[in-house]
Amino acid sequence: DGNAGFTGSIPESLSNLRFITALNLAGNSLSGTIPPALGSFSQLKLLDLSDNDLSSTIPPQLGKLYGDLEVLNISMNNLSGQIPSHLSQLQGASVNLNGNSKLLNP
Repeated sequence: DGNAGFTGSIPESLSNLRFITALNLAGNSLSGTIPPALGSFSQLKLLDLSDNDLSSTIPPQLGKLYGDLEVLNISMNNLSGQIPSHLSQLQGASVNLNGNSKLLNP
């Protein structure tokens, strides 16, 4: 459980932490969009942004996480639009998009 009581948007300044291996912000009250800069975390194994209030589309930059990524969980948000085809590059990773009723299959 990543709940730390965070509110507001995910800060772009997180992109300065390029060598982290896990980012778990699940179960907070985060809103706004998923910052495209998260796609530059080349050593990331786990990205969990589930159970927040994130909206808009999934940034195509997340497809760049295909190296070491094992888990991408962006379920239970308010994401919308087309599910990007770049997520198919995340072979071997567990990708959870459930609970985003406005997402459309490609």
